[in-house]
Amino acid sequence: MNIVIDIGNSFTKIGTFEDGQLVAVEKIVSQTRSTKECKEILSRFHYDNMFIASVVPFLTKNFVKASRIEPKILTTKTSPLPITSPSIGSDIIAFASFIAENCELPATIFSLGTATTCINVSENKEITGGLIMPGINSGLKGLVESASALHEIKLEPSKSFFSLNTREALNNGVFYQTIATIDWLANKNNTKTNVITGGGVNLIGNYIQENLDREFICDEFLVLKGLELIFG
Repeated sequence: MNIVIDIGNSFTKIGTFEDGQLVAVEKIVSQTRSTKECKEILSRFHYDNMFIASVVPFLTKNFVKASRIEPKILTTKTSPLPITSPSIGSDIIAFASFIAENCELPATIFSLGTATTCINVSENKEITGGLIMPGINSGLKGLVESASALHEIKLEPSKSFFSLNTREALNNGVFYQTIATIDWLANKNNTKTNVITGGGVNLIGNYIQENLDREFICDEFLVLKGLELIFG
């Protein structure tokens, strides 16, 4: 049994793989966690191997200390893809590796997390660059915090496109802005494969699959699957 950990800025996803198949995922908040807390989390799992992709160094360190075995950690040095920039995150390497091995290339990959990233993978399986934009919830939070008349709002688009209600208008604006951005970038890049991954898949990805003509692959757990592919 392999345990695979995707440590993001907002959430940490812990997946278990058996015979190459993802059998369970636990999602926890990526708050400041001590080594003891990480050990308590890991105690809930039975595993023979551990693989980690992380953008939060102190959490990586604590999970490594808490593990009863030495984990394999994905970095630019352990990447199976050619890496030309040392600043490329291990989460990007993981999901790009999975797409490079399983889909037609070139590919455009949208990751919806704390930030929204758009990554291009070439026919030669190289990450050739990308864009980083405010994430759905972080963008919404920033707008609410900068306007005194607005209160805390949870992203829940209304059924009507336009609204006279401030809460509904703000929700719809952020929601459709994200969809329009993804649609425009996918059209401009015009690659053979378009992918949406990350925590926003269930909300954004489902709408895109049902309402846009362009085909998208939607899978929240591509980082986990990429880690299993690389190290499993």
